[in-house]
Amino acid sequence: MVELDGERPAGEVPRDDDWGRVVVVRLCPRATLSAGQRRVIEADYGMVEGETRLEVRTALLFLFLRRLGLDREDGMVELAKRDEVIEVLTEVMKHFKSDS
Repeated sequence: MVELDGERPAGEVPRDDDWGRVVVVRLCPRATLSAGQRRVIEADYGMVEGETRLEVRTALLFLFLRRLGLDREDGMVELAKRDEVIEVLTEVMKHFKSDS
């Protein structure tokens, strides 16, 4: 921006519920791994009793899942409570459908 010509009042910023909401994603080693591989993954992710819990903003959930490769079936970790995450993603998608 080079210069500002005049003043314009700022509008009200809409509330972003998906940014404000945090979901707990539970990860565990992929069930198809050997016992030794599972121990390595548990150590790498700091898992306790075969699971780790990460807090993720709902607005970033899709990107988080993609970044960790949880949208594929060849990764080293998987969702411990897949149904819960799918439910949250389905809810987020409803927001997009209602906005259009």
